[in-house]
Amino acid sequence: MAISMDAKYRGISIPAAYISIASRSISLGKEEVAFCVMYRVDCNEEPFDSKSYTAPYSLEGANPYIQAYEYLKLQPEFLGCVDC
Repeated sequence: MAISMDAKYRGISIPAAYISIASRSISLGKEEVAFCVMYRVDCNEEPFDSKSYTAPYSLEGANPYIQAYEYLKLQPEFLGCVDC
């Protein structure tokens, strides 16, 4: 699972960057999921950037990765992304 969208890194445009979650951890209270987002030119390349996020988590919801991707899709910086 991953998403794709145009990105910029240090002033360079990366069209259709491959964006995936590389790791995740669930808080002790099981109310949040923390995860690292990796940005790549395509799925076979090394990451050119990474960022960390924390999102709400529900035990009754989908698996943590799906919940993390759904959270990302609601963030302003990911508007217009597509599943890939």
